[in-house]
Amino acid sequence: MLRLAGSLFAVLLSFSAQAGLIEIDGFNVGSEQMIALSGTDTYVVETNAVRTLSAELLAFSNPVQSSVEVSFGFLTISNGSAEDSEVRVSWGFDADLLPVGSSHYEFLIKVIESDGNATDLEFFYDGLSFANFDIPGNTLNQDVVFSISNSVLSHDGTLGLVINGDPGWDLQLDVIGLLYDSPIAHSVPEPSTIALFVLGLLGAGAARRRA
Repeated sequence: MLRLAGSLFAVLLSFSAQAGLIEIDGFNVGSEQMIALSGTDTYVVETNAVRTLSAELLAFSNPVQSSVEVSFGFLTISNGSAEDSEVRVSWGFDADLLPVGSSHYEFLIKVIESDGNATDLEFFYDGLSFANFDIPGNTLNQDVVFSISNSVLSHDGTLGLVINGDPGWDLQLDVIGLLYDSPIAHSVPEPSTIALFVLGLLGAGAARRRA
């Protein structure tokens, strides 16, 4: 009977919700950006139709090697051994992208590679911090997922990300997205359909017991 209950629960669960993904930034072809910092250009801002990207040197020694690049589907940040830069990325967010009734919001960050230095990521919405976490050094091809309150993205606003790390830090990201659970209104079966399904399972269970 426990198996039957488990099967029924799994089927009903499949009718109730599905996972969705909103891609905030895939760093795709057509949205390329390149920032190369120097001893004289220690703070640079670039804006295009997708994002605003900035980088600032906090510590360095010449020759400066710090750079930030968006190309071929990646955000790549590099620093020389004595350099520490702070990188900021921001996007306009349309709250209407989230389906009505959606819930359980989680940010997804695909980390391609980090060097031996830990990096700190902090998210902001309309200038207010709502999440902060570290990516350990030597992280390779891992998805970082963290939950946020549904209320954070309840209105249109500006989503911001600040990235920093120990001197010499390097990091490459692939996709930044938002996961959510959304009801499947069109897939909810009629009560009579569920009843017939349950009766069928009960009948099958009874037949097995008689056998």
